[in-house]
Amino acid sequence: MKNIVLTLLVIISLISFISFASNGQKNNFSIIEIITPSQEIYDSGMYRILYKSFYIVDKDNHKVVSSGDVFDTAAKVKLTEGFYTIYYQDLNGNTEQKSIDVENNTYLQIVLN
Repeated sequence: MKNIVLTLLVIISLISFISFASNGQKNNFSIIEIITPSQEIYDSGMYRILYKSFYIVDKDNHKVVSSGDVFDTAAKVKLTEGFYTIYYQDLNGNTEQKSIDVENNTYLQIVLN
């Protein structure tokens, strides 16, 4: 009897975890490609494009996502509907910002100079 109860608890816990983990699919995320300022870097025998880091805050100024420098392809993030501000550095090291309005189930490509 104890084994049956324990097995049922494990199954219920697993189902709850799977439901929680897949919740992002139900929240209508949008895909945002952030193309930050970049430069060509010689790395390990080849030239690669290095995109600068950035972070995104919501309308309440809470950081929701950040990305370090990335090679070869610009970063893509998932965001829910709302107003956001992207903070990044230009190639001269100056901090810049850009406000964006994200709608549900869209694909945006943001080019930052």
